[in-house]
Amino acid sequence: MNIRNTLSVLLSIFGLTLMTLLWAQGFTAYQQYRISSERITIDLARNDLLSGMIHLQNDRTRIELTGDDAFREAVPDDLLEGSIEALQRASGALSGTGRARLQELGAAIGHDAALLSQYADELTAMSRSGDPGAIRVPSLAAVKSVDLVLERLLVEALALLVEVGMDDPTMGGLQMVRNYILAVNNALQSDRALTLQELENGPVSRPEAIQRIEERLRALQASERAHMSMVELFDEEIIALTSELSGFVRTTYVPAELRLLRAFEAGQDITAVRQDWINASDAAVALLNATLVSVFAWSQAHLGAEQDKARSMLQRLMALSAAVLLMFALSLYIVARHIVTPLERLRTRMIDLVEGDLAPAGRETFWLADIRAIADGLRVFRITAVRRERLARERLLMHAQIAEAHHALQSDMKAAAKVQLAQMPPPGVVGQIRFSTYFAPSKMLAGDTFDFLELPGHRVGLFQADVAGHGAAAGLVSVAAHIGARRALRSLKPRGGSLADAIKTLNALWSPEMTYFTLVSIELDVRKNRGRLVQAGHPHPVLIRKDGVVTRLGRGGLPIGVMPDAEFEEFSFAFEPGDKLIVFSDGIYENINDSNEIYTEERFIRFLGDHAACTTEELVNKARYALEAWSGDQKISDDVSLVVAERV
Repeated sequence: MNIRNTLSVLLSIFGLTLMTLLWAQGFTAYQQYRISSERITIDLARNDLLSGMIHLQNDRTRIELTGDDAFREAVPDDLLEGSIEALQRASGALSGTGRARLQELGAAIGHDAALLSQYADELTAMSRSGDPGAIRVPSLAAVKSVDLVLERLLVEALALLVEVGMDDPTMGGLQMVRNYILAVNNALQSDRALTLQELENGPVSRPEAIQRIEERLRALQASERAHMSMVELFDEEIIALTSELSGFVRTTYVPAELRLLRAFEAGQDITAVRQDWINASDAAVALLNATLVSVFAWSQAHLGAEQDKARSMLQRLMALSAAVLLMFALSLYIVARHIVTPLERLRTRMIDLVEGDLAPAGRETFWLADIRAIADGLRVFRITAVRRERLARERLLMHAQIAEAHHALQSDMKAAAKVQLAQMPPPGVVGQIRFSTYFAPSKMLAGDTFDFLELPGHRVGLFQADVAGHGAAAGLVSVAAHIGARRALRSLKPRGGSLADAIKTLNALWSPEMTYFTLVSIELDVRKNRGRLVQAGHPHPVLIRKDGVVTRLGRGGLPIGVMPDAEFEEFSFAFEPGDKLIVFSDGIYENINDSNEIYTEERFIRFLGDHAACTTEELVNKARYALEAWSGDQKISDDVSLVVAERV
C-alpha cells in the first residue's frame, strides 16, 4: 500500500466513528429535515404532473391536427413523449416517498403514463402505414382517450393538494399561478385546434367560422382576466411572475389571431398570417413553459429555505460533533494537501526526470521542511541532469564539427594527393632509357617524390627526394622539393655544367622554415654511355650491370636544408646498354613485419642481385610483392618509392 491508501484507511475508520456519533445525536432533528425534503420532492412531483398535463394538452391539439386536409399535419415522431416523461418523473418521485397515500397517487399517475405510451405506439404504427385516411379515425379516438386521461390527472392533482395541504400562503399563490398556466394553455390549445378546423371548412362556412373564432377569442380573454384578478390577491412578486405571460396573450397572440380572422373574412391568402399566428401560439406555449419553470424554481427556493431552517436546527444540535468532524476534515485536508499531494508530485517529477523529461517545473513553497529538502534535492538533480544533457549535446555538436572538418581535410588531402601524383611521371621510355616505377605512400600524402625528364644534348635527368616526416606537411614540402630538384636539373648546361653546383644552389635557396629532405639527382648521357649523380643524404642508388654485377653508387652527403653552405660531391659512373639503375627511398627497407623485424637495406640489395636478370617491369613487380609479403598484415610505416632505369 502507498501513503495515500494507508492514510485513507486510517482516516476513514476515524470518520465512520464520528459519523455514527453524529447520527445518534441528530436523529430527531433529521426527522424534521426529512419532512422538509419530502415537501420538496412532492413539489417536484406536482411540477412534473402539471408539466405533463400541459404537454398533454399540447399533444391533444397535435393529435387532432393529424390527417390529410389542407392545414393538417402528419403524426409527429415525438408525440406524447414529453407528457409521458413528465408523468413518469412525477410517478417516480411520489413512489419514492415513504407515505402510502402518496405512493398510491404515484402508481395512478404511472398507470396514466402507461396508457399514453400505448396510445402513442398505436398512432405511430398507423402513421407508418403511409395512408393519411387511416390515421384520421385513430386520431379522433386518441383525442377522446387523452381527454379522459386529462380528467383523471386533474383529479389526481387535486388529491395531491388535499394530501399535502396548502397552509403556506406563498405556496398557495404559486399554485394559483400554476392553475392559471394550465388554464391558459388549455384555452390556447383548444382555440388553436378549433380555429384550424374552422379554417379548413373553406369559403362556404366562412361567416359561421368567423363568429365561432371570435367567441372563443373572447372566452380566452375573459379566462385570462379572471385568473389574473385572482393572482392579484397575492404579493407583487407573484403578480410580476404572470404579467409577462398575460401581456403576451393580450398584445401578441390575440392581435395575431385577429389579423388571421380579418384576412380570412376578406377572402385573402391567409398562408403568411396563419403562420404568424401559429408562431405566436408556439411562442405563447414556450412562454408558458418558461413561466412554469420560474414558478418551480420559486417554489423550490421557498421550500429549500424551509429545509435550510430544519438543517440549521440539525446543525445546532450537532454542533459539538460537527466541530469534531471539522477538525477531522481539516486534518484530512492538511495531510492530503501538505504531505500526500506534495510527495506524489515529487514522485511524479522524479519519475519524469528518470525517463528523461528535464522540463523545468514551477517553483513551489512546501509547508513541511522535510518535503522542502526533498524538493530542493530534486531541483539540484534536475539542474545536474540538464547540465549533463547540455554537455552531451555540445559533445555531439563538437563531434559533428570534427567530422565535418575531417571530411573537408580529407577532401583537401585527396586533392593535394592528386596534385602530388600529377608531378610524378608514368612509366615509359625517355631518351633511350626505359623507366619503371613503384610508389606506395604510407598516408594519403607522401614525403617521397621522383621525376625523370629529357634534357638537351641526348641527356636524361632523374631525381628522387624523401622529405623528413609523413603526412600532409611532408607531402606539401615534397611538392616544393620536386619543383626545386627539377629546376636544378634543367639548369644544367649541355656541356660542362656542374651537377654538384646545381644541388648546392638548391640547398642554399631552401628556406630554413621548411623541413629538410634527402635527394639523389642523376644525369644520364646516352651518347657517352655515362652518368653522374649527387647524393644528398639519400640511400645509395644501385647499378646492375648487364652481366648481373650489382654495385652501390655515390658517396653520401648532407640532406637538403640541413646546412645552407653544405658542399656536395659529384659521382660519375658508366651506364651502358643493358645496365639498370635502381633509385629507392629508405621506406623500402625500413618497413617491419609481424615479428617487428626491419627489412633492411642489405636484404634489399640481395634481392636485387637475385633478380638481376629480370626486366625493369618484372623487377618492380617482384620488389612490390616481396615488400607486401614481408609486411603481411602490418601497414607500411614509411613512404615507398622505387625507380628502375634501364638503358635500351
